[in-house]
Parts: sequence; structure tokens; C-alpha cells
Amino acid sequence: MNTHSSVPAGLLPERAFKPNRAFPCPRRDAEDRVVLIPGGWLLAEIALVALLLLGGCATEPRRARIKTSAPAGDVVELNLLAMPVALNLNGLRGSDGFAVKVYVSAAGSAKAVPLKSGTLEILMFDGVLNKTSNPKPKPLHTWSFPAAELSPFAVESTLGTGYNFTLPWGKDVPQQNRITVAARYVSPKGETLYSAASPITVVSH
Repeated sequence: MNTHSSVPAGLLPERAFKPNRAFPCPRRDAEDRVVLIPGGWLLAEIALVALLLLGGCATEPRRARIKTSAPAGDVVELNLLAMPVALNLNGLRGSDGFAVKVYVSAAGSAKAVPLKSGTLEILMFDGVLNKTSNPKPKPLHTWSFPAAELSPFAVESTLGTGYNFTLPWGKDVPQQNRITVAARYVSPKGETLYSAASPITVVSH
């Protein structure tokens, strides 16, 4: 599903850590395709653990929450990890997609949990978000995954259940040399919750 609704201002803060320090840079193969380095997600998860442990630091952005005090089991936070460089998925020269992992946090749970209801969405924006010049950015492409369709993407780690997505952007080709991605949860009642945003470098054709 592809939608293009704008995002409310101030709901997509950039991550406090630099992407190139949180992840090893993907390498290129003999055909100049960007490929993932084994162990990349492991280092990303280590960085996320450190980020969560330092949650009280002034540099950690505040994420939008559905409720300040939620019943046990309610989704209260999303964490998105993104590979810092876009991928070549179709074998042709240049980037045509990206890879992210999303963790869902629920009230009363120390680890990330499987999503039981609602919809998880991945938003892709053309360029780097700027709250001043573009306070209500419009996604270039949105991927929507109802909770019932998430099991093929689920993986288990020390952080709990996560969701791995490798997403081609198809005809919605970015025009700038960087994109910004974020996750959004839409509850059955229509309430929305956003992760922090992560920039990704795009390799031109």
C-alpha cells in the first residue's frame, strides 16, 4: 500500500547517534552493487541497547507516544534501525531500496514484543527532514503491514521480537542523494505513534 499523507510537525526527531557509527558501512561487490556486511544488524542492536540504557541523557530525542500512562500490553514506543546506505536490489546500477529493522515496545514489557493489532508502516521521505523549512513533510512512499501480515518479517534477538524489512521503492525514485525513513504505528482506534527518523544515503544511477 502506498499513501502520501503528510506527517504532523515535530513527530520525527532524528536519532541521537550518527548512522555511520551505529552500523558498519555496506560494501560493494564486483558489479558495483551495495551489499550488506554480515553482523551489521548485531552491531546496530548493540547501538540501540546503548541508546535505550542512556535514555535519560539530554541528547536522546523524545518520541511521540500514544499515552503517557498506558495499560500493560499497549504499544508505547517504536525503535527503527536503518542501514546507512541504500541497497541495489534489482542488479542494475544504483540504489533501488533500503533495509530497516523495527522494534515495538509495549507497556509492562522489558523487551520488544510482537505486534498483535493495528498496522505498522514504514515511511520514506525524499531528502533529509527539516522542521524549519518543511514542518509537515509528505512521504514519498509508505509501506503498510497489518499486524496479521507481519509474521514473515519477524526475527528474535536479545532485544526481543523485531521486524526486518528490505523494501524496494519501485517507481517512487528519490531525487535527492539522501532519504529519510521512519516507522509509524496506527492503532485500531486510529491513534498514531512514530519512531525517530533515520537518514540513508542514496547511491545515484
